[in-house]
Amino acid sequence: MIARTQQLLWWGWGHVWRIIGDPHAPPRPHLDHAADSWGWAAPISLLSTLGLAVVVLSYEHGRHSLATASPLHWVGLLLIVMPIALRLLMPATPRRERLWLAVLLGLLCYLVKVLYSPLDFRFSDELQHWRSTSDLLQYQRLFTYNHILPVSPLYPGLQATTVPLIHMTGLPIFPAGVIALGVARLVFVLALFHFAELAAKSPFVGGIAVLVYATNPHFLFFHSMFLYQSMAVPLMLVSLYALARWEQSTPAERPGLRAVTIFAMMGVVMTHHITSYGMAAVLLLWFGANFYVRWRNHARPPVVSWLVMLLVILILTWMVYVATVTVGYLAPQLGGALLDLTNLIAGEAKAEETFRPPSGPVFERVFSLLMVATTLGYVSVAAPVIWLRQQHNALALAMGIGALGYFLSIVLRFSSSGAEMTGRLWTFVYVFQAVALGILLREAWLAGVRRWLLRLGGPLLFVLLFIASITAGWPPYWGRLPGPYLVSASERSVTPEGIAAGQWAAQLGRGKRWATDFTHYMMVGAYGAQDPIFNASAVLLTPTMGDAERDFVRWADLDFILIDERLSTDLPQRGYFFDGDDPDIFRYTEPLERDLLTKYQRTPGVSRIYDSGNLVIYTVRAWSNNDAP
Repeated sequence: MIARTQQLLWWGWGHVWRIIGDPHAPPRPHLDHAADSWGWAAPISLLSTLGLAVVVLSYEHGRHSLATASPLHWVGLLLIVMPIALRLLMPATPRRERLWLAVLLGLLCYLVKVLYSPLDFRFSDELQHWRSTSDLLQYQRLFTYNHILPVSPLYPGLQATTVPLIHMTGLPIFPAGVIALGVARLVFVLALFHFAELAAKSPFVGGIAVLVYATNPHFLFFHSMFLYQSMAVPLMLVSLYALARWEQSTPAERPGLRAVTIFAMMGVVMTHHITSYGMAAVLLLWFGANFYVRWRNHARPPVVSWLVMLLVILILTWMVYVATVTVGYLAPQLGGALLDLTNLIAGEAKAEETFRPPSGPVFERVFSLLMVATTLGYVSVAAPVIWLRQQHNALALAMGIGALGYFLSIVLRFSSSGAEMTGRLWTFVYVFQAVALGILLREAWLAGVRRWLLRLGGPLLFVLLFIASITAGWPPYWGRLPGPYLVSASERSVTPEGIAAGQWAAQLGRGKRWATDFTHYMMVGAYGAQDPIFNASAVLLTPTMGDAERDFVRWADLDFILIDERLSTDLPQRGYFFDGDDPDIFRYTEPLERDLLTKYQRTPGVSRIYDSGNLVIYTVRAWSNNDAP
């Protein structure tokens, strides 16, 4: 069966190579054998750094609502990426230059996110982990409960890295977090480059792998945020790289590489749950490919096998003894996605009931769809090419097969939680894709594919993928640039007024119970060290405060209500005003009624204690204490 499959693949791809190959081409460039020099590193670095300056200028124009902001933003981003991409795609680029340009690309992309908000964290995920870090500083102990993200303190790798830096330098949480994640980004790029280089035995593939991963829609912003995945993924790549080195090392090198592999693996398990599961999947696939290659060659069992078992044991041990709530945190999302897909397959649901298509300008939606089609295309080519031409390279085979996981990510997109599930899966699938596409391009150069096709098609491919990574990634089009306040728009709703209200709340004492909208849920939870409730629509969306609302206040032991009166000025950009049980989520057609937001002023027993113009804080302690009239 295997032999017949290989025969069919050879027949099909033989026709492809005859069409795109050039039988009269001059000798191919000597891949991976160029003199090890800096090459064009200096002028390319200057051009890409100039691109970062243009991005910063676009941010300033965005803050002043100038029409030039968006064009400048796109020009700056392309100026960062394109000079580096063009040079990395050249087959004769020296290894030293490749490595430097890969590092430069990773760090410049990181700075694009940092300079979006250079004075404070504004993304909701960052504020959740801010709270865990603040609690660790305050209480000097791990695993303190975090009401705005209970699972965060149970995976303390990010906090445990940032807090010692704070103690050593005296820096606040924000700059210490920026430095810690900057180092993590550097480690990630270096580990990915060397891992891909080992997988294909080619620095050309190492550079292309970093370039491809930069087209992951979550790379530019989400993987640069102050959250546990941004720390865990670099640790995963360090462990994978050390393991790849271990398999190819001399006996004298193995003890050190073994220690690095295991300690990095332990760091992943203690830093982020999803990354540890993703790493287990990578190792299982690697083990399968390794077993297949060594079975064909009658060699000893692969090193990967016992590491898979060790990782599973570490994950289960941490989950059982430390992070039991992880099951309850993840199970509803996974179970809901599987149920949606089962109903779709069985014909009991329609795709439009669970699938939310991308929003935004038409050209952005077109680019997002082109990215999906293009990626499915090159993955479909890369996997069989690697299977045919890398039969004795287990790691390369694993990367080619794993790249097919992109098909699974697209299927998951049709579930109700599809966007989040797909994003989580892309973190790992893009590692496979990065190496697989690098190997495919290297094989194309070596196989005599027409030179003009590679020189033109390679840059066009990466321009498309990079633009689409912006249009399909976070932030959405309405939050891509900093600017004036928008209603329920995540980071665009975070203002100095909101931060000041959160900091003022800290004076009331830690751990008070609050009800508020989604944005200020994070403000009072992080900056105020308060414990807001998640499902507060029972008192926020009712037209009056009656007996049912009084019972809810007492049941939730509610202390304060924070109201943003600007919610009556526009529709919510996120699709909802209040997270959790918002009954009209994604169905709002008009802003909230102002009377709905000001009803507390007419409610006996409710007192206004803070008013900044847009934000009003009321105390409902009298109701909680059964003293309300």
